[in-house]
Amino acid sequence: MLSAGRPGCAALPLHLVVGPPTHGVALYAAQMAEALGAEIRRASTPEDALRAAHEIRDAGLERVHLHVTDHLFGRSPAEAAESIEGIAAVVGSLSLTLHDIPQASDGPRNLRRRSEAYARIIRAADAVVLNSRHEKRLLREAGIPAAPLTGVIPLPLVPGPRAEGAAEGGSGPEAGARGAASAPEAAVADGSSAEAAAQRAGRPATLGLFGYIYPGKGHAELIEAAARQDPPARVLALGAVATGHDELVRELTAAATARGVDFEVTGFIEDADLPAQLERVDVPVCFHRHFSASGSLNTWISAGRRPLAPDTRYTREMADLRPGTLTLVPDEASLAGAVRRALADPASTRLAPGSLPHGLADAAAEYARFFERAAAGVPQASVVVPYYDDGTSAAPAERLRLILDAIKGQSARDLDVVVADDGSPQPPHLPGWARLVRQEDRGFRAAAARGLGADAAWGQTLVFLDADTVPDPDFVERLTAPLLTGEADLAVGRRDHAWLTGPEAGTPLDSPAWLRDAYARTENLAAADARAYQLVISAVLAVRRDLFEEIGGFDESLSGYGGEDWELAHRAWEAGARMIHVPEARAVHDGPDWGERDGRSHERARREKNAETRALAERIPAGWTRPAGVVFARPELAVRCAGGAWDADDGDALAAWIGALLAVRPDARVELPAGAGPAVAALFAADPRVGVGEVRGAETSGSAAEEGGTAARAAGARFTLVVSRLFEPGVLPAAMAALDDAPENGELGGVRRRAVVVIPSEPAPQGADAAPQEKAGPPPRVAARLTSARAEALRARGLGDEARQPEAGPEADAEAGPEADAEAGLAVEADAFPRLPDLERTWAGW
Repeated sequence: MLSAGRPGCAALPLHLVVGPPTHGVALYAAQMAEALGAEIRRASTPEDALRAAHEIRDAGLERVHLHVTDHLFGRSPAEAAESIEGIAAVVGSLSLTLHDIPQASDGPRNLRRRSEAYARIIRAADAVVLNSRHEKRLLREAGIPAAPLTGVIPLPLVPGPRAEGAAEGGSGPEAGARGAASAPEAAVADGSSAEAAAQRAGRPATLGLFGYIYPGKGHAELIEAAARQDPPARVLALGAVATGHDELVRELTAAATARGVDFEVTGFIEDADLPAQLERVDVPVCFHRHFSASGSLNTWISAGRRPLAPDTRYTREMADLRPGTLTLVPDEASLAGAVRRALADPASTRLAPGSLPHGLADAAAEYARFFERAAAGVPQASVVVPYYDDGTSAAPAERLRLILDAIKGQSARDLDVVVADDGSPQPPHLPGWARLVRQEDRGFRAAAARGLGADAAWGQTLVFLDADTVPDPDFVERLTAPLLTGEADLAVGRRDHAWLTGPEAGTPLDSPAWLRDAYARTENLAAADARAYQLVISAVLAVRRDLFEEIGGFDESLSGYGGEDWELAHRAWEAGARMIHVPEARAVHDGPDWGERDGRSHERARREKNAETRALAERIPAGWTRPAGVVFARPELAVRCAGGAWDADDGDALAAWIGALLAVRPDARVELPAGAGPAVAALFAADPRVGVGEVRGAETSGSAAEEGGTAARAAGARFTLVVSRLFEPGVLPAAMAALDDAPENGELGGVRRRAVVVIPSEPAPQGADAAPQEKAGPPPRVAARLTSARAEALRARGLGDEARQPEAGPEADAEAGPEADAEAGLAVEADAFPRLPDLERTWAGW
């Protein structure tokens, strides 16, 4: 007979644990349920799980939680999705913790199949927990929609290692007693190089990699690094071979023998034997480049060791969570040097004894809070406050107290509040209704702190409030109202200035007149133009969560003072976001505006602003953000030649036209047509702005895309030019400026922020014998279509004046008339480009 749940903990769901008890995911599921005090029901197979779901429903229990990896719920990803959907159809409310998130290491075919399955699984759930922010971004980058409520709760550490038995990429943490994790006393050794050398006397150094053996885990890279030591080190693979990969061990053994490296595989290690096996290792290594939630990484840390790990988005996240517990290695080529340094300094591979952050009790507390929120429903707003206190003054803590008091008194109810600490020496003390997330102190990283807070937040809207800015009682309600009603996607409030702390507390200060005037000029952003992102300030900002996640959030690679709000707002604008200024949503900044503190002419202030300007030049591809003539990775204009735009005989016209285009618009990328011929390709071979195939620089791909995330890929060219006939390109700068300067609520706003370039027709015959149609003359010829990224984003989303959009796409037939395009945007006349230019005279300027 099933009970109704743990007394006093009505929000806790029953935990249905599916799979063999020794499987890493099932083990973690049971471990977390026990730590929570939640009721557990076990099922060995998906069929057993479905029968259990019926029994749970019949017992009157409403909420069920599953830990899910597709491997446990079906013989294929699709079958696993069907199993989860079947359980969801039976129980009242289903929440999930997802493991083994689909990623590139699955291979193209499996990645597609698993992504489709995980999208179905998430759609079946009311709430989802992920094990890392990196996993959340992997789902976002794969285009998988989020659940109504999504939380991030990292895998916890537990005291003492356990046996190998958990797969990478979402396996459970190592088993052990509940409570905070501690680095064991016995694991700490004297770190002098002399003693270490004496301990290793008579034997080669041992490099160890813990976990199942399968392709991409890092064994091959470690063997190569071992071979480059003097003398060569030995490699110890602590763990069993993953099913189906026995041949890999033979390949690794052969590679090690060829490089003069001793390679040993321990096989499965029993719990009692694991500590001794780990102690055989001089340098622990965890070098899987595609993990997203690692049990083996946690095993080393729980054992008091500091492993070498690749510098990836995930490992940086773990370094922020547990500062000082990892040694990050930039790339594979740097691994041998990192091993050499670790062997010279053995203390660098050991952790000092003491409590380590985020143990099992910490994770259980986060789960309990998540389940309480899931039972209460998704909040309309989350307030995220980035914070830092270096401990030298009482002011930061006093400001935070004022802010939290003001948030508590907001007219908006049921607020979710997250304080994101940017590595303060001591964490702030918060009331029970506010949550704290922290990152390692690596300098002023407000963008990363805001992103950390946003990933922890649960609201439909995200309100960002600086830690020195105190809101009025109706601030959140007024700022989020246009987002909740669908009027806007991004809202910026009003920031006034006064002394709130110190001896002059209560004294008002002047607010920036330029900002007030700009809001008036743009009708509170209703008449915004392409530069309107400069009117968005993150101190008083609200964004719809779905937009924030769609565009990739703040660019967390930005550091230092300022710029991250402009960069975010620029991407929001390019993505078609509707922006609004809400002057009634007021908050007061403690002290004067940045520009008034020292004056922009002050050397320190100017250096800060210059650093921001350089950073934004790389990220915002616009003529007003960049030095003229400099080539950047992301272009302002992407050009594609289609149809009969070039002379297929020799390409002289195309070569001259590209040169003329780059002269008037140097910040461009030109995609050569496949039939352009080798002469044109050879002419521009050394110019990174011209190439065959996909326009270089318009997007980031590969590992850079993984590191930069959606934000890196979204910030491509601001304009796309599709050319069907060559025209004099001198008209482009004025056309682009007209589209940039157009107010959003004007004739060229929204989907009409585009232009068609037309070549006027030749004069019609005027003789008496001319036919009537000849007297009228032929219609003007469409030469090209220029489309802003914003217009294209709005068109793709089905927003704007659909009746006035051209039926033809950017590559419409060259003979089609421009009338529809002219109604939908700007019509630009240009002369035809010569079909056979004199290249010598053209380039010499004769």
